Amino acid sequence: MEHPYLELSPDGKTVYGSKKDIKEVVIPDTVTRIGNRAFWGCYALQSIVIPDSVTTIGGGAFDYCIALQSIDIPSSVTTIGEYAFLGCSALQSINIPYSVTTIGEYAFSGCSALQSIDIPESVTSIELYAFQGCSALQSIVIPDSVTSIGNNAFWGCVSLQSIVIPDSVKEIRRGAFYGCSALQSINIPYSVTRIEERAFQGCIALQSIVIPDSVTTIGNDAFWGCVSLQSIDIPDSVTEIGNGAFSVCSALQEIYIRIKNLEDLLYINYGGFKEYLDKPSQIIFNESIFDTCTLFVPPGTRWKYRHHPYFAQFKKIEIIH
Repeated sequence: MEHPYLELSPDGKTVYGSKKDIKEVVIPDTVTRIGNRAFWGCYALQSIVIPDSVTTIGGGAFDYCIALQSIDIPSSVTTIGEYAFLGCSALQSINIPYSVTTIGEYAFSGCSALQSIDIPESVTSIELYAFQGCSALQSIVIPDSVTSIGNNAFWGCVSLQSIVIPDSVKEIRRGAFYGCSALQSINIPYSVTRIEERAFQGCIALQSIVIPDSVTTIGNDAFWGCVSLQSIDIPDSVTEIGNGAFSVCSALQEIYIRIKNLEDLLYINYGGFKEYLDKPSQIIFNESIFDTCTLFVPPGTRWKYRHHPYFAQFKKIEIIH
């Protein structure tokens, strides 16, 4: 099927490509799919009208459309493919309809002008790097429908000040909020069982964190470099703590560890192998805080902590009242 500036399939149902110098596009209502990389590199594209006939936005469909400022996705669309809006650095707003169930890998990565986004309750998965480098994004509410936040999903969202994680989320994946340097507080719900490696690394404005007693694993470098973090509360449910989990948290004043059975506590080294936490050379906290920070422990366990090869390095160990 012929079109003056679009490359269409013979039946007119798929857009395969377009002229690179176009500024405005109205997609015909015969189209049901915007194909992979269909508008890739259309650097001058400023506006596009997508009809209700479209159900799929393919991978890399609007890759590096650097002049595109806003887009309305119709309610017929169910899938936003991987890399769909990668590098759309002028994109300030986008409407995601309730029909969409998955936000693909790198879907909005590098959309550095995007200030806010509403994720509808139809979405069940935010894939890896989905909002990486959205440096203007200030807040986001993740709906109760989401069960998975992918690796590095919000990595480098340096303006993100608050985020609401629903009870439906089971894991905070690797690097999910890495480098979110404006994030001051976060509520981790009781549904979460794992905080994976580097999940909050470099969140330099984060001042306090309460880890719920559903969590069993705190991964390597999970809170590394959280230099404003003054207190942490680690529940008795935790059975594994990773190398450097709280390293370079130089402002720490109070650490509450509610773990009663230290004999079974495992340490994850940098190779990913697990061993018992039983050596002073193992690294969870910086050595510099052993003299200045107070460690609070459960009643009846202070003797255990004072004689534990690692925790005995704390000069001040007090009972939790």
